[in-house]
Amino acid sequence: MLALKCFALVLAMLLSSSQNAAADVCPTPPAAAAFSMDNLAGEWYEIGKVQTKGGALIEGDCVCTKLVYDPVDDEHASVANICHDTTPDGKLKVANATIEQVDEVGAFEERFCPSCPAVSYTIVELDNNSMVEFDCTANVRGALQYCFHIMSREPTMASSTLESLQSLMDEYGLNPYSLDWKNTNQTGCGW
Repeated sequence: MLALKCFALVLAMLLSSSQNAAADVCPTPPAAAAFSMDNLAGEWYEIGKVQTKGGALIEGDCVCTKLVYDPVDDEHASVANICHDTTPDGKLKVANATIEQVDEVGAFEERFCPSCPAVSYTIVELDNNSMVEFDCTANVRGALQYCFHIMSREPTMASSTLESLQSLMDEYGLNPYSLDWKNTNQTGCGW
């Protein structure tokens, strides 16, 4: 059953092309200079995101979104993407993935199943309290499917920090379709 769900997810991502591609190549931001698996490990609460429809297949209507990173070693980790559908009392959704380091420290390939195609997955910024993650792939029609996530160790973030991290989208060209920013509801989540 899991393999069937993975196949359906991958097929939908590959065929989805509701945006007109400004380019058919994913942006490749530099990885965080201060990246380490030790700093990445643990729980991160999503503050907000920019996300294409393909990227939203897993968490499009989610609230109370958090990611839990469990490092295997210095180059691999499992990632649990956890959220509730629509409301804090909505159905719990969990999508497990793995990340494997590629060319540089902090740059990974993400997979939701061993036979699923890899997605580029980069930790763009990382400190003790905040993180920016960008993932991207091009579907078979050349349209990009991407997500730009801002995460925090707490379910809230100072607006000045949020604005500073959001500026990385423009700095590195990480929102090629100029999609709208979406705040993630973390209210009433029981944190």
